[in-house]
Amino acid sequence: MTVKARIVTGAMDLTVEAETTDQAKDFLKMLKDEKYLQVGPEASAPGKGTPKPPRFNLGPLLGVENAPAATDSGALPPVIQSDGRHGLLSLRAKLHEAPGQASRVADAGLVLLFGYSLQGRESTYGTSLMKSLRQTGYNIDRVDRPLEAYAKEGLILTSGIKKSRAYHLTEQGKSKARELVDELTEMLGGSA
Repeated sequence: MTVKARIVTGAMDLTVEAETTDQAKDFLKMLKDEKYLQVGPEASAPGKGTPKPPRFNLGPLLGVENAPAATDSGALPPVIQSDGRHGLLSLRAKLHEAPGQASRVADAGLVLLFGYSLQGRESTYGTSLMKSLRQTGYNIDRVDRPLEAYAKEGLILTSGIKKSRAYHLTEQGKSKARELVDELTEMLGGSA
């Protein structure tokens, strides 16, 4: 029997396959012991109530010296706004559709997922994403269908089923989302 353990960070999506659960646990323990994977109280910011996200630096283990730690700034781009009460994000403007072009709901979803990841939410439930898209002005009944093409392209990872489905951006998805943020910023005249 093969056991899979998965570590998803802003810089990588690492899947470990082991013959037994104990081997997978041993590998993850080794990562933690060697300080490649920091979790728990030692990952907390001193003097602050909120813990820092885990730091993943697998460079030395993988033979890459001085590998940069994966971090995003945490600040939302000006084209993404947050309603402080519920923590929902929305875009300040809808992405333009060219005549004959398919809806850009998936692009907007990608940008919103990027915003959630900047806030430290690596996975976002479909219900939250759908509320965010509706708040932006997209009238949709389901979020899974527009995002299906990006999932097939490997820009988005999905987990769960039905209302428990969650979405996560891959590194390629974050790159595409940054391009879309630039497009929105330009569309809003550079000052949102």
